[in-house]
Amino acid sequence: MSKQLYFVFLPYLLLFCILSYYSTTPDKALAKSGSLKSEILRAIIKEQAVPSQYKSFFKSIAWNTVESLVYQGIFLLHHIALFKVVNHTVYGFIGTIFSSIYLIVALMNAGFDTSLSSFYMEWSSSKQACKQFFLRQLPYNYGILIGLIVLFYKYFNLLEQATSQDILLFTTIVITILLESTRKTLKTLMYITHQNSVCTTAEVLLILGYTTIIWFMYFCGVAINLYIIVIPLATMSFFTSCYLLYTFFHWYKKLPTPQNQSYMHSSRIVKTRFFTYIYELINLLFSSNALIPFLALYFGLKCAGLLKLATIITTVLQKIFGQASNALLAYLKHKPHLKRNYFFSITTHFNQILYGIIIFIIINNNTLFNACSIHEATVIIPCFLIIFTGNFIIPYEKLYITEEKALYLAAVNTIVAFFILLSFNWIDFSSHVLLYFIAVIRILSYIVLLIFSYYIWNIKPTIYIKPRYAFASLIISFLFFFIHN
Repeated sequence: MSKQLYFVFLPYLLLFCILSYYSTTPDKALAKSGSLKSEILRAIIKEQAVPSQYKSFFKSIAWNTVESLVYQGIFLLHHIALFKVVNHTVYGFIGTIFSSIYLIVALMNAGFDTSLSSFYMEWSSSKQACKQFFLRQLPYNYGILIGLIVLFYKYFNLLEQATSQDILLFTTIVITILLESTRKTLKTLMYITHQNSVCTTAEVLLILGYTTIIWFMYFCGVAINLYIIVIPLATMSFFTSCYLLYTFFHWYKKLPTPQNQSYMHSSRIVKTRFFTYIYELINLLFSSNALIPFLALYFGLKCAGLLKLATIITTVLQKIFGQASNALLAYLKHKPHLKRNYFFSITTHFNQILYGIIIFIIINNNTLFNACSIHEATVIIPCFLIIFTGNFIIPYEKLYITEEKALYLAAVNTIVAFFILLSFNWIDFSSHVLLYFIAVIRILSYIVLLIFSYYIWNIKPTIYIKPRYAFASLIISFLFFFIHN
């Protein structure tokens, strides 16, 4: 076992040495010029620099919270009702097609949306730069889409309910993929340009319109099938995309029109997209979309259902804090002192929420998992750790991508994937130990990224919990505990 641990730590050490040698660290020298704590107080209390962007960050969080709660709430109620009124086989087929749609949307994007913040200051500098950026980058997405559609068509015809004659259904699904991909990119643009209210309005209208059309037709006597599910989604996606596109075009018209502006280097953009894409692809292996089917197959549907708690938490936190911090870091890319100050504030607030969730789960674990046996708990705990601990790295992930350091993310994730593949030879594939091993490797990878962050930007992790947050978390947790016991 000691040899195995040695081989686990050695590649991280070598990776750190290699990347350290080739890295430039201009921010580190700046960090030594004064006390970080005093800089934070001067920047935040006196609001000397970029105060509007810092205020916009918290406004973005507020709008994202409203969007997440309303959207996820309506979406959950819709699926509960849908599960009750349709045949379970049909429901499974609907879920399979929808998973395929959003998997293709994610794969065809090729890191484009995630890397938009990296070059925000460049493509938002003028109309010419904005037009040039999108005309040069979007063709990559549609080139990938062509290959994915061919593969999806073969998969589509293999499904039991689909036949080669369902060309209309297949065409509708392809149109939906195009519209959803466009909507996803436009949403990211709204987040980066701090137009979260527009995005929230579009998302709420989409989910309300989508569910209203479906259930109106159902109560009018129309049987629910895949056409009834997909066509309303495509329709609402088209209208919301038009609304978002109109808003973005209105923002675009306000950009300056300088003459003889130099072109952006495409190699930088392609490099960032490539490494971001690798990072996102490997991350899919540790997402709920991979772990929940794994649990259902090897440990039963009950374990898979209980793990949904971690999935919901991660989805909401990614929506609320991920997009808001992405936008703020895009504005602060070329402001090293302020970047450290505001990043410190972002992670401090974000971590307090995560600590509060941990306190709540520890106090109410019997209530939340009262139907869970000891055997099932030994499976759920490592899976929960794999998914939930990833939340702590969300702001760092955005920082690396914004600063065009996605190479670090891709390299660390590649090592993680390599060791997990090796672990299949060391540990029985169906063993609980495998899940704990994956959880430990993932946590180690987060620690490595924190070390890199300190080395590059002199950013120290904020691991303490503020008393008022702890007190509030304890009150909420015990109230829930006494109500349900």
